[in-house]
Amino acid sequence: MIDNKKNKENLVIFMHIPKTAGTSLLKVAQQQYKQDESRIILVGRDLNMIGKEINKSNIKYIQGHYPFGIHQYFTSPAVYITMIRDPIERVISEFYFIQKVPQHDLFIYKQIEKKQMSLEDYIDMDNEKFKLRNANMQTRFLSGGNTIDLEKAKENINKNFAFVGITEMFDESLFLLQKKLGWKNVKYSKVNVNKSRPLKDQISLEVLQKIKMKNQLDIELYEWVKGIFNKQLNKFN
Repeated sequence: MIDNKKNKENLVIFMHIPKTAGTSLLKVAQQQYKQDESRIILVGRDLNMIGKEINKSNIKYIQGHYPFGIHQYFTSPAVYITMIRDPIERVISEFYFIQKVPQHDLFIYKQIEKKQMSLEDYIDMDNEKFKLRNANMQTRFLSGGNTIDLEKAKENINKNFAFVGITEMFDESLFLLQKKLGWKNVKYSKVNVNKSRPLKDQISLEVLQKIKMKNQLDIELYEWVKGIFNKQLNKFN
Protein backbone atom coordinates (compact mmCIF):
# COMPACT_ATOMS: atom_id res chain seq x y z
CA MET A 1 0.00 0.00 0.00
CA ILE A 2 1.18 3.50 -0.75
CA ASP A 3 2.67 5.53 2.04
CA ASN A 4 1.97 9.15 1.16
CA LYS A 5 2.36 11.87 3.77
CA LYS A 6 -0.04 14.03 1.75
CA ASN A 7 -2.87 11.49 1.86
CA LYS A 8 -5.12 13.99 3.61
CA GLU A 9 -4.64 16.49 0.78
CA ASN A 10 -5.74 14.00 -1.89
CA LEU A 11 -9.26 13.12 -2.95
CA VAL A 12 -10.13 10.07 -0.85
CA ILE A 13 -12.13 7.42 -2.72
CA PHE A 14 -13.73 4.83 -0.49
CA MET A 15 -14.32 1.76 -2.64
CA HIS A 16 -17.25 0.24 -0.76
CA ILE A 17 -17.35 -3.52 -1.27
CA PRO A 18 -20.83 -4.69 -0.19
CA LYS A 19 -21.16 -6.18 3.31
CA THR A 20 -17.70 -5.25 4.58
CA ALA A 21 -18.78 -2.65 7.20
CA GLY A 22 -18.69 0.19 4.68
CA THR A 23 -21.83 1.87 5.98
CA SER A 24 -20.32 1.96 9.46
CA LEU A 25 -17.15 3.48 8.03
CA LEU A 26 -19.22 6.10 6.20
CA LYS A 27 -20.53 7.34 9.53
CA VAL A 28 -16.95 7.78 10.69
CA ALA A 29 -15.95 9.55 7.46
CA GLN A 30 -18.83 12.02 7.78
CA GLN A 31 -17.28 13.19 11.04
CA GLN A 32 -14.07 14.10 9.22
CA TYR A 33 -15.44 16.26 6.40
CA LYS A 34 -17.85 19.15 6.07
CA GLN A 35 -21.20 18.40 4.46
CA ASP A 36 -20.16 19.93 1.14
CA GLU A 37 -16.86 18.01 1.12
CA SER A 38 -18.19 14.44 0.87
CA ARG A 39 -20.44 12.63 -1.54
CA ILE A 40 -21.95 9.17 -1.99
CA ILE A 41 -22.10 8.07 -5.63
CA LEU A 42 -25.00 5.74 -6.29
CA VAL A 43 -24.55 2.80 -8.64
CA GLY A 44 -25.79 3.45 -12.16
CA ARG A 45 -24.97 7.15 -12.28
CA ASP A 46 -23.21 8.65 -15.31
CA LEU A 47 -19.62 8.80 -14.08
CA ASN A 48 -18.59 11.27 -16.77
CA MET A 49 -21.20 13.69 -15.50
CA ILE A 50 -20.33 12.96 -11.86
CA GLY A 51 -16.67 13.59 -12.63
CA LYS A 52 -17.41 16.99 -14.15
CA GLU A 53 -19.50 17.95 -11.11
CA ILE A 54 -16.91 16.84 -8.56
CA ASN A 55 -14.00 18.40 -10.46
CA LYS A 56 -15.68 21.80 -10.08
CA SER A 57 -16.51 21.27 -6.41
CA ASN A 58 -14.82 21.21 -3.02
CA ILE A 59 -15.36 17.45 -2.63
CA LYS A 60 -12.58 15.72 -0.68
CA TYR A 61 -14.21 12.34 -0.02
CA ILE A 62 -16.38 10.11 -2.19
CA GLN A 63 -17.84 6.67 -1.58
CA GLY A 64 -19.76 4.15 -3.64
CA HIS A 65 -20.20 0.52 -4.66
CA TYR A 66 -17.81 0.99 -7.59
CA PRO A 67 -14.79 -1.17 -8.35
CA PHE A 68 -11.28 0.21 -8.65
CA GLY A 69 -10.84 2.64 -11.54
CA ILE A 70 -13.20 5.56 -11.00
CA HIS A 71 -10.27 7.86 -10.16
CA GLN A 72 -9.85 8.35 -13.92
CA TYR A 73 -12.94 10.60 -13.88
CA PHE A 74 -11.40 13.06 -11.43
CA THR A 75 -8.70 15.66 -11.98
CA SER A 76 -7.54 15.82 -8.35
CA PRO A 77 -4.83 13.41 -7.17
CA ALA A 78 -6.69 10.52 -5.53
CA VAL A 79 -6.02 7.72 -3.09
CA TYR A 80 -8.26 4.76 -2.39
CA ILE A 81 -9.33 3.21 0.86
CA THR A 82 -11.44 0.10 1.38
CA MET A 83 -12.40 -2.63 3.82
CA ILE A 84 -12.28 -6.36 3.17
CA ARG A 85 -13.89 -9.16 5.10
CA ASP A 86 -13.53 -12.87 5.75
CA PRO A 87 -14.95 -14.05 2.39
CA ILE A 88 -17.09 -16.80 3.92
CA GLU A 89 -18.63 -14.36 6.39
CA ARG A 90 -19.20 -11.81 3.63
CA VAL A 91 -21.13 -14.23 1.42
CA ILE A 92 -23.29 -15.49 4.30
CA SER A 93 -23.98 -11.93 5.41
CA GLU A 94 -24.98 -10.77 1.96
CA PHE A 95 -27.37 -13.64 1.33
CA TYR A 96 -29.37 -12.87 4.46
CA PHE A 97 -29.09 -9.13 3.94
CA ILE A 98 -30.65 -9.40 0.47
CA GLN A 99 -33.60 -11.22 2.02
CA LYS A 100 -33.97 -8.48 4.61
CA VAL A 101 -33.29 -5.51 2.29
CA PRO A 102 -34.49 -6.48 -1.23
CA GLN A 103 -33.31 -3.21 -2.84
CA HIS A 104 -29.72 -4.28 -2.14
CA ASP A 105 -30.10 -6.48 -5.22
CA LEU A 106 -33.69 -6.70 -6.39
CA PHE A 107 -32.99 -9.21 -9.16
CA ILE A 108 -31.29 -11.65 -6.79
CA TYR A 109 -34.00 -11.10 -4.18
CA LYS A 110 -36.77 -12.00 -6.66
CA GLN A 111 -34.93 -15.16 -7.69
CA ILE A 112 -34.40 -16.17 -4.06
CA GLU A 113 -38.08 -15.62 -3.28
CA LYS A 114 -39.37 -17.26 -6.47
CA LYS A 115 -37.28 -20.40 -6.05
CA GLN A 116 -37.38 -20.40 -2.23
CA MET A 117 -33.60 -20.63 -2.18
CA SER A 118 -31.59 -21.73 0.80
CA LEU A 119 -28.06 -20.44 1.37
CA GLU A 120 -26.77 -23.60 -0.32
CA ASP A 121 -29.00 -23.01 -3.35
CA TYR A 122 -27.68 -19.45 -3.54
CA ILE A 123 -24.08 -20.66 -3.52
CA ASP A 124 -24.81 -23.32 -6.16
CA MET A 125 -26.10 -20.72 -8.65
CA ASP A 126 -23.54 -20.29 -11.42
CA ASN A 127 -25.08 -17.71 -13.73
CA GLU A 128 -23.26 -14.39 -14.06
CA LYS A 129 -25.72 -12.37 -11.97
CA PHE A 130 -25.26 -14.66 -8.99
CA LYS A 131 -21.51 -15.04 -9.45
CA LEU A 132 -21.15 -11.28 -9.05
CA ARG A 133 -22.39 -11.82 -5.50
CA ASN A 134 -21.34 -15.30 -4.43
CA ALA A 135 -17.88 -15.73 -5.99
CA ASN A 136 -14.72 -13.68 -5.38
CA MET A 137 -16.46 -10.32 -5.26
CA GLN A 138 -13.64 -8.63 -3.34
CA THR A 139 -10.98 -9.69 -5.82
CA ARG A 140 -13.21 -8.52 -8.66
CA PHE A 141 -13.68 -5.06 -7.10
CA LEU A 142 -9.97 -4.66 -6.47
CA SER A 143 -9.07 -5.94 -9.97
CA GLY A 144 -11.17 -3.24 -11.59
CA GLY A 145 -14.55 -4.93 -11.96
CA ASN A 146 -14.26 -6.53 -15.39
CA THR A 147 -12.02 -9.45 -14.49
CA ILE A 148 -11.08 -11.49 -11.43
CA ASP A 149 -7.31 -11.22 -11.29
CA LEU A 150 -5.64 -11.76 -7.93
CA GLU A 151 -2.25 -10.38 -8.99
CA LYS A 152 -3.89 -7.29 -10.50
CA ALA A 153 -5.83 -6.77 -7.28
CA LYS A 154 -2.58 -6.88 -5.28
CA GLU A 155 -0.88 -4.52 -7.72
CA ASN A 156 -3.74 -2.02 -7.46
CA ILE A 157 -3.56 -2.14 -3.67
CA ASN A 158 0.19 -1.56 -3.65
CA LYS A 159 0.08 1.34 -6.11
CA ASN A 160 -3.17 3.13 -5.34
CA PHE A 161 -4.49 2.35 -1.85
CA ALA A 162 -3.57 4.38 1.20
CA PHE A 163 -5.44 1.95 3.41
CA VAL A 164 -7.15 -1.45 3.34
CA GLY A 165 -8.91 -2.32 6.59
CA ILE A 166 -10.18 -5.60 7.98
CA THR A 167 -13.86 -5.83 8.92
CA GLU A 168 -13.17 -8.28 11.73
CA MET A 169 -10.62 -5.80 13.14
CA PHE A 170 -12.73 -2.67 12.81
CA ASP A 171 -11.35 -0.83 15.85
CA GLU A 172 -7.79 -1.52 14.77
CA SER A 173 -8.71 -0.41 11.24
CA LEU A 174 -9.95 2.93 12.53
CA PHE A 175 -6.72 3.33 14.48
CA LEU A 176 -4.68 2.85 11.30
CA LEU A 177 -6.98 5.18 9.36
CA GLN A 178 -6.23 7.91 11.87
CA LYS A 179 -2.53 7.35 11.29
CA LYS A 180 -2.83 7.16 7.50
CA LEU A 181 -5.28 9.99 6.83
CA GLY A 182 -5.09 12.08 9.97
CA TRP A 183 -8.72 11.41 10.89
CA LYS A 184 -9.64 12.54 14.40
CA ASN A 185 -12.33 11.94 17.03
CA VAL A 186 -13.25 8.59 15.53
CA LYS A 187 -16.53 7.39 16.98
CA TYR A 188 -18.89 4.86 15.47
CA SER A 189 -21.80 2.52 15.94
CA LYS A 190 -22.32 -0.57 13.82
CA VAL A 191 -24.81 -0.06 10.99
CA ASN A 192 -26.70 -2.60 8.84
CA VAL A 193 -25.97 -5.45 11.23
CA ASN A 194 -28.39 -8.34 10.69
CA LYS A 195 -28.69 -9.91 14.12
CA SER A 196 -31.18 -12.49 12.89
CA ARG A 197 -28.81 -14.21 10.44
CA PRO A 198 -27.19 -17.48 11.52
CA LEU A 199 -23.61 -17.39 12.69
CA LYS A 200 -20.85 -19.06 10.72
CA ASP A 201 -20.61 -21.94 13.17
CA GLN A 202 -24.34 -22.60 12.67
CA ILE A 203 -23.85 -23.25 8.95
CA SER A 204 -23.21 -26.84 7.87
CA LEU A 205 -19.65 -27.80 6.99
CA GLU A 206 -20.82 -28.84 3.53
CA VAL A 207 -22.21 -25.38 2.76
CA LEU A 208 -19.14 -23.66 4.22
CA GLN A 209 -16.93 -25.79 1.99
CA LYS A 210 -18.96 -24.78 -1.06
CA ILE A 211 -18.54 -21.10 -0.20
CA LYS A 212 -14.83 -21.65 0.33
CA MET A 213 -14.42 -23.39 -3.04
CA LYS A 214 -16.16 -20.53 -4.84
CA ASN A 215 -14.10 -17.87 -3.11
CA GLN A 216 -10.56 -19.21 -3.22
CA LEU A 217 -9.12 -16.00 -4.66
CA ASP A 218 -10.89 -13.85 -2.08
CA ILE A 219 -9.56 -16.07 0.69
CA GLU A 220 -6.00 -15.73 -0.61
CA LEU A 221 -6.42 -11.97 -1.00
CA TYR A 222 -7.86 -11.65 2.50
CA GLU A 223 -4.93 -13.50 4.07
CA TRP A 224 -2.43 -11.43 2.08
CA VAL A 225 -4.03 -8.14 3.13
CA LYS A 226 -4.31 -9.29 6.73
CA GLY A 227 -0.59 -10.01 6.78
CA ILE A 228 0.21 -6.47 5.58
CA PHE A 229 -2.34 -5.00 7.97
CA ASN A 230 -0.83 -6.73 11.00
CA LYS A 231 2.68 -5.58 10.05
CA GLN A 232 1.46 -1.98 9.83
CA LEU A 233 -0.36 -2.30 13.15
CA ASN A 234 2.72 -3.73 14.86
CA LYS A 235 4.68 -0.61 13.97
CA PHE A 236 2.57 1.34 16.46
CA ASN A 237 2.74 -1.21 19.30
